Amino acid sequence: MINSVNSYTTLNFQNKTRNLDLAKNVNLVSDKTQAVSKMLGYGVDKDGFFTSDFNEAANLPKDYKIYAKDMQSFVEWETGNKFFHSTHVSIDIAKSIRNAYKVFSQLIPKTSNSSLSQDELADMPYAFVMDKNFNVTKIFTKDEYEVGMDLTRDKINLTFNTFSEYGFNNISIDSIFSPNNGDVRLSKNIYLNSDGSIDKGGVLMAFLNSQFYGASSFLLEGDTKLFGKITVDRNISDIERKDFINFMNTNKIRDIFMKNADNTNEWNIISEKLSMQLYIKGSQYVGDINLTMQAMKLAKEYEEMINSSISLEQFKTKYLDFKQRHDE
Repeated sequence: MINSVNSYTTLNFQNKTRNLDLAKNVNLVSDKTQAVSKMLGYGVDKDGFFTSDFNEAANLPKDYKIYAKDMQSFVEWETGNKFFHSTHVSIDIAKSIRNAYKVFSQLIPKTSNSSLSQDELADMPYAFVMDKNFNVTKIFTKDEYEVGMDLTRDKINLTFNTFSEYGFNNISIDSIFSPNNGDVRLSKNIYLNSDGSIDKGGVLMAFLNSQFYGASSFLLEGDTKLFGKITVDRNISDIERKDFINFMNTNKIRDIFMKNADNTNEWNIISEKLSMQLYIKGSQYVGDINLTMQAMKLAKEYEEMINSSISLEQFKTKYLDFKQRHDE
Protein backbone atom coordinates (compact mmCIF):
# COMPACT_ATOMS: atom_id res chain seq x y z
CA MET A 1 0.00 0.00 0.00
CA ILE A 2 2.79 2.38 0.96
CA ASN A 3 4.66 1.51 -2.25
CA SER A 4 1.51 2.26 -4.26
CA VAL A 5 1.16 5.65 -2.57
CA ASN A 6 4.84 6.41 -3.17
CA SER A 7 4.55 5.37 -6.83
CA TYR A 8 1.47 7.57 -7.27
CA THR A 9 3.20 10.53 -5.58
CA THR A 10 6.32 10.11 -7.72
CA LEU A 11 4.30 9.81 -10.93
CA ASN A 12 2.18 12.83 -10.03
CA PHE A 13 5.32 14.88 -9.31
CA GLN A 14 6.86 13.82 -12.64
CA ASN A 15 3.69 14.80 -14.52
CA LYS A 16 3.61 18.23 -12.85
CA THR A 17 7.29 18.77 -13.65
CA ARG A 18 6.71 17.72 -17.25
CA ASN A 19 3.74 20.09 -17.54
CA LEU A 20 5.80 22.97 -16.12
CA ASP A 21 8.58 22.24 -18.62
CA LEU A 22 6.07 22.19 -21.45
CA ALA A 23 4.61 25.51 -20.26
CA LYS A 24 8.08 27.05 -20.21
CA ASN A 25 8.82 25.77 -23.72
CA VAL A 26 5.79 27.61 -25.08
CA ASN A 27 7.72 30.85 -24.60
CA LEU A 28 10.95 29.54 -26.11
CA VAL A 29 12.05 30.33 -29.64
CA SER A 30 11.00 27.74 -32.22
CA ASP A 31 13.67 25.49 -33.67
CA LYS A 32 14.94 26.55 -37.09
CA THR A 33 13.47 23.36 -38.57
CA GLN A 34 10.01 24.81 -37.85
CA ALA A 35 10.50 27.88 -40.07
CA VAL A 36 7.68 28.42 -42.56
CA SER A 37 9.22 31.48 -44.24
CA LYS A 38 12.21 33.79 -44.15
CA MET A 39 12.63 37.47 -43.33
CA LEU A 40 15.83 39.52 -43.30
CA GLY A 41 17.79 36.33 -43.93
CA TYR A 42 16.44 34.30 -40.98
CA GLY A 43 13.70 31.73 -40.46
CA VAL A 44 10.25 32.76 -39.24
CA ASP A 45 7.83 30.39 -37.49
CA LYS A 46 4.08 30.08 -38.03
CA ASP A 47 3.41 32.76 -35.38
CA GLY A 48 5.70 35.32 -37.02
CA PHE A 49 8.69 35.05 -34.67
CA PHE A 50 12.27 34.47 -35.74
CA THR A 51 13.39 30.86 -35.30
CA SER A 52 16.47 29.63 -33.45
CA ASP A 53 18.90 30.43 -36.29
CA PHE A 54 18.43 34.13 -35.53
CA ASN A 55 18.95 33.68 -31.78
CA GLU A 56 22.07 31.62 -32.46
CA ALA A 57 23.52 34.29 -34.76
CA ALA A 58 22.70 37.01 -32.23
CA ASN A 59 23.87 35.07 -29.14
CA LEU A 60 20.38 35.61 -27.78
CA PRO A 61 18.92 33.26 -25.10
CA LYS A 62 16.13 30.94 -26.22
CA ASP A 63 13.51 32.73 -24.12
CA TYR A 64 13.89 35.90 -26.21
CA LYS A 65 11.42 35.69 -29.09
CA ILE A 66 11.62 38.54 -31.61
CA TYR A 67 8.63 39.29 -33.84
CA ALA A 68 10.10 39.41 -37.36
CA LYS A 69 7.83 42.16 -38.74
CA ASP A 70 8.83 44.44 -35.86
CA MET A 71 12.48 44.01 -36.79
CA GLN A 72 11.71 44.59 -40.46
CA SER A 73 9.87 47.83 -39.64
CA PHE A 74 12.76 48.91 -37.44
CA VAL A 75 15.33 48.31 -40.20
CA GLU A 76 13.22 50.11 -42.81
CA TRP A 77 12.85 53.12 -40.51
CA GLU A 78 16.52 53.25 -39.52
CA THR A 79 17.79 52.96 -43.11
CA GLY A 80 15.12 55.07 -44.81
CA ASN A 81 15.02 58.77 -45.54
CA LYS A 82 11.91 59.57 -43.47
CA PHE A 83 13.84 59.44 -40.19
CA PHE A 84 15.74 62.74 -40.05
CA HIS A 85 18.54 61.31 -37.90
CA SER A 86 18.98 58.06 -39.82
CA THR A 87 22.57 56.84 -39.51
CA HIS A 88 22.76 53.64 -41.59
CA VAL A 89 22.43 52.46 -45.18
CA SER A 90 22.16 48.82 -44.14
CA ILE A 91 21.93 47.01 -40.79
CA ASP A 92 23.19 43.62 -39.64
CA ILE A 93 20.27 42.72 -37.37
CA ALA A 94 22.01 39.83 -35.61
CA LYS A 95 25.04 41.89 -34.61
CA SER A 96 22.84 44.86 -33.67
CA ILE A 97 20.53 42.86 -31.42
CA ARG A 98 23.62 41.20 -29.91
CA ASN A 99 24.94 44.64 -28.95
CA ALA A 100 21.54 45.63 -27.60
CA TYR A 101 21.28 42.47 -25.50
CA LYS A 102 24.75 42.99 -24.03
CA VAL A 103 23.62 46.34 -22.62
CA PHE A 104 20.05 45.28 -21.88
CA SER A 105 21.16 42.25 -19.85
CA GLN A 106 22.97 44.63 -17.47
CA LEU A 107 19.75 46.59 -16.87
CA ILE A 108 17.05 43.93 -16.73
CA PRO A 109 16.05 42.28 -13.40
CA LYS A 110 17.51 38.80 -12.91
CA THR A 111 14.73 36.32 -13.62
CA SER A 112 14.34 32.82 -15.05
CA ASN A 113 10.95 33.75 -16.48
CA SER A 114 10.57 34.54 -20.16
CA SER A 115 8.52 37.64 -19.31
CA LEU A 116 8.60 40.65 -16.98
CA SER A 117 5.81 41.80 -14.71
CA GLN A 118 4.79 45.45 -14.69
CA ASP A 119 6.58 45.91 -11.36
CA GLU A 120 9.80 44.32 -12.66
CA LEU A 121 9.68 46.54 -15.72
CA ALA A 122 9.09 49.67 -13.63
CA ASP A 123 12.10 48.84 -11.45
CA MET A 124 14.53 48.99 -14.37
CA PRO A 125 16.97 51.94 -14.50
CA TYR A 126 15.40 54.93 -16.21
CA ALA A 127 18.62 55.94 -17.97
CA PHE A 128 22.22 54.84 -18.25
CA VAL A 129 25.71 55.60 -19.52
CA MET A 130 27.74 52.99 -21.39
CA ASP A 131 31.31 52.82 -22.66
CA LYS A 132 32.50 51.90 -26.16
CA ASN A 133 32.50 48.21 -25.24
CA PHE A 134 28.81 48.35 -24.22
CA ASN A 135 29.53 48.13 -20.51
CA VAL A 136 27.04 50.09 -18.40
CA THR A 137 29.03 52.47 -16.21
CA LYS A 138 26.23 54.52 -14.60
CA ILE A 139 22.51 54.19 -14.06
CA PHE A 140 19.89 56.82 -13.17
CA THR A 141 16.41 56.94 -11.73
CA LYS A 142 13.76 59.08 -13.39
CA ASP A 143 14.33 61.90 -10.89
CA GLU A 144 18.08 61.78 -11.40
CA TYR A 145 17.65 61.88 -15.17
CA GLU A 146 15.32 64.87 -15.10
CA VAL A 147 17.22 66.89 -12.50
CA GLY A 148 20.91 67.68 -12.22
CA MET A 149 22.29 65.73 -15.17
CA ASP A 150 25.68 66.69 -16.60
CA LEU A 151 24.83 66.37 -20.29
CA THR A 152 28.14 67.85 -21.41
CA ARG A 153 30.26 65.13 -19.81
CA ASP A 154 28.36 61.90 -20.45
CA LYS A 155 26.07 60.65 -23.20
CA ILE A 156 23.11 59.67 -21.04
CA ASN A 157 20.69 57.31 -22.76
CA LEU A 158 17.08 56.68 -21.86
CA THR A 159 16.47 52.97 -21.36
CA PHE A 160 13.20 53.39 -23.25
CA ASN A 161 11.85 56.36 -25.14
CA THR A 162 9.17 57.31 -22.62
CA PHE A 163 9.05 60.94 -23.71
CA SER A 164 5.71 62.33 -24.87
CA GLU A 165 4.07 65.70 -25.36
CA TYR A 166 3.46 65.75 -21.60
CA GLY A 167 7.10 65.18 -20.66
CA PHE A 168 8.93 62.08 -19.45
CA ASN A 169 6.56 59.29 -18.42
CA ASN A 170 7.21 56.46 -15.99
CA ILE A 171 8.38 53.15 -17.44
CA SER A 172 5.36 50.96 -18.10
CA ILE A 173 4.20 48.47 -20.71
CA ASP A 174 2.11 51.18 -22.35
CA SER A 175 4.78 53.89 -22.32
CA ILE A 176 7.61 51.81 -23.83
CA PHE A 177 5.37 50.75 -26.72
CA SER A 178 3.70 54.13 -27.17
CA PRO A 179 3.45 55.31 -30.80
CA ASN A 180 3.52 58.92 -29.54
CA ASN A 181 7.27 58.98 -28.98
CA GLY A 182 8.18 59.06 -32.68
CA ASP A 183 9.84 55.65 -32.88
CA VAL A 184 8.78 52.56 -34.81
CA ARG A 185 5.35 51.25 -33.82
CA LEU A 186 5.99 47.83 -32.28
CA SER A 187 3.41 45.06 -31.90
CA LYS A 188 2.77 45.31 -28.15
CA ASN A 189 -0.08 42.77 -28.11
CA ILE A 190 2.15 40.13 -29.69
CA TYR A 191 4.37 40.20 -26.59
CA LEU A 192 1.62 40.75 -23.97
CA ASN A 193 0.55 37.78 -21.83
CA SER A 194 -2.82 37.08 -20.20
CA ASP A 195 -1.36 37.69 -16.71
CA GLY A 196 -0.33 41.22 -17.72
CA SER A 197 3.36 40.42 -18.09
CA ILE A 198 5.37 41.27 -21.21
CA ASP A 199 7.78 38.91 -23.00
CA LYS A 200 11.46 39.80 -22.65
CA GLY A 201 11.88 39.75 -26.43
CA GLY A 202 9.37 42.59 -26.73
CA VAL A 203 11.07 44.58 -23.97
CA LEU A 204 14.42 44.13 -25.75
CA MET A 205 12.90 45.44 -29.00
CA ALA A 206 11.45 48.44 -27.13
CA PHE A 207 14.95 49.08 -25.74
CA LEU A 208 16.49 48.95 -29.23
CA ASN A 209 13.67 51.15 -30.54
CA SER A 210 14.56 54.20 -28.43
CA GLN A 211 16.07 56.32 -31.20
CA PHE A 212 15.75 59.94 -30.13
CA TYR A 213 16.83 59.71 -26.49
CA GLY A 214 18.25 56.19 -26.27
CA ALA A 215 21.29 54.32 -27.52
CA SER A 216 19.82 52.88 -30.74
CA SER A 217 22.25 54.41 -33.22
CA PHE A 218 25.26 53.41 -31.09
CA LEU A 219 24.12 49.78 -30.99
CA LEU A 220 23.61 49.33 -34.72
CA GLU A 221 26.07 47.44 -36.92
CA GLY A 222 26.24 47.89 -40.68
CA ASP A 223 27.16 50.35 -43.40
CA THR A 224 26.75 53.97 -42.30
CA LYS A 225 25.66 57.02 -44.26
CA LEU A 226 27.28 60.42 -43.71
CA PHE A 227 25.38 61.30 -40.52
CA GLY A 228 26.35 57.95 -39.05
CA LYS A 229 29.98 58.37 -40.01
CA ILE A 230 30.29 61.69 -38.18
CA THR A 231 28.40 60.51 -35.08
CA VAL A 232 28.42 56.78 -34.28
CA ASP A 233 30.60 54.77 -36.70
CA ARG A 234 33.14 52.93 -34.50
CA ASN A 235 35.41 52.33 -37.51
CA ILE A 236 36.11 56.06 -37.82
CA SER A 237 38.46 57.69 -35.33
CA ASP A 238 37.84 60.97 -33.52
CA ILE A 239 40.83 62.44 -35.41
CA GLU A 240 39.27 61.52 -38.77
CA ARG A 241 35.98 63.09 -37.69
CA LYS A 242 37.70 66.27 -36.53
CA ASP A 243 39.62 66.60 -39.81
CA PHE A 244 36.42 66.07 -41.78
CA ILE A 245 34.47 68.65 -39.79
CA ASN A 246 37.31 71.19 -40.25
CA PHE A 247 37.20 70.54 -44.00
CA MET A 248 33.42 71.01 -44.11
CA ASN A 249 33.59 74.21 -42.04
CA THR A 250 36.02 75.64 -44.58
CA ASN A 251 34.25 74.44 -47.71
CA LYS A 252 30.56 74.42 -46.83
CA ILE A 253 28.05 75.44 -49.47
CA ARG A 254 26.23 78.75 -49.31
CA ASP A 255 23.07 77.93 -47.41
CA ILE A 256 20.07 80.02 -46.44
CA PHE A 257 21.10 80.00 -42.77
CA MET A 258 24.57 81.50 -43.34
CA LYS A 259 25.30 84.23 -40.81
CA ASN A 260 27.35 86.53 -43.02
CA ALA A 261 28.58 87.05 -46.55
CA ASP A 262 31.85 85.20 -45.87
CA ASN A 263 29.90 82.06 -45.00
CA THR A 264 32.09 81.43 -41.94
CA ASN A 265 29.50 79.83 -39.69
CA GLU A 266 30.09 76.15 -38.88
CA TRP A 267 28.86 73.41 -41.18
CA ASN A 268 25.74 71.62 -40.00
CA ILE A 269 24.24 68.74 -41.96
CA ILE A 270 20.75 69.32 -40.55
CA SER A 271 20.56 73.00 -41.53
CA GLU A 272 22.09 72.12 -44.89
CA LYS A 273 19.32 69.61 -45.61
CA LEU A 274 16.68 72.18 -44.62
CA SER A 275 18.38 74.80 -46.76
CA MET A 276 18.01 72.60 -49.85
CA GLN A 277 14.26 72.47 -49.37
CA LEU A 278 13.98 76.19 -48.70
CA TYR A 279 15.85 76.98 -51.92
CA ILE A 280 13.17 74.99 -53.76
CA LYS A 281 10.41 76.95 -52.00
CA GLY A 282 12.20 80.23 -52.77
CA SER A 283 12.55 79.44 -56.47
CA GLN A 284 8.87 78.50 -56.61
CA TYR A 285 7.99 81.80 -54.93
CA VAL A 286 9.79 83.86 -57.58
CA GLY A 287 8.09 81.83 -60.29
CA ASP A 288 11.24 80.69 -62.13
CA ILE A 289 10.42 77.18 -63.39
CA ASN A 290 13.94 76.49 -64.65
CA LEU A 291 15.43 77.57 -61.32
CA THR A 292 12.95 75.39 -59.46
CA MET A 293 13.88 72.36 -61.56
CA GLN A 294 17.55 73.05 -60.96
CA ALA A 295 17.00 73.42 -57.19
CA MET A 296 15.04 70.16 -57.09
CA LYS A 297 17.75 68.36 -59.06
CA LEU A 298 20.47 69.63 -56.71
CA ALA A 299 18.43 68.67 -53.64
CA LYS A 300 17.99 65.13 -54.98
CA GLU A 301 21.70 64.84 -55.75
CA TYR A 302 22.53 66.07 -52.24
CA GLU A 303 20.21 63.52 -50.61
CA GLU A 304 21.72 60.69 -52.63
CA MET A 305 25.21 61.86 -51.69
CA ILE A 306 24.66 62.07 -47.92
CA ASN A 307 22.61 58.84 -47.86
CA SER A 308 25.25 56.75 -49.62
CA SER A 309 27.90 54.67 -47.85
CA ILE A 310 30.90 56.35 -49.52
CA SER A 311 33.94 57.13 -47.35
CA LEU A 312 34.57 60.57 -45.87
CA GLU A 313 37.39 61.15 -48.40
CA GLN A 314 35.12 60.22 -51.30
CA PHE A 315 32.45 62.49 -49.93
CA LYS A 316 34.84 65.46 -49.82
CA THR A 317 35.63 65.08 -53.53
CA LYS A 318 31.98 64.80 -54.51
CA TYR A 319 31.01 67.65 -52.21
CA LEU A 320 33.50 70.13 -53.73
CA ASP A 321 32.11 69.43 -57.20
CA PHE A 322 28.57 69.78 -55.88
CA LYS A 323 29.41 73.01 -54.06
CA GLN A 324 30.66 74.70 -57.22
CA ARG A 325 27.47 73.91 -59.16
CA HIS A 326 25.20 74.61 -56.20
CA ASP A 327 26.69 78.00 -55.31
CA GLU A 328 26.61 79.16 -58.94
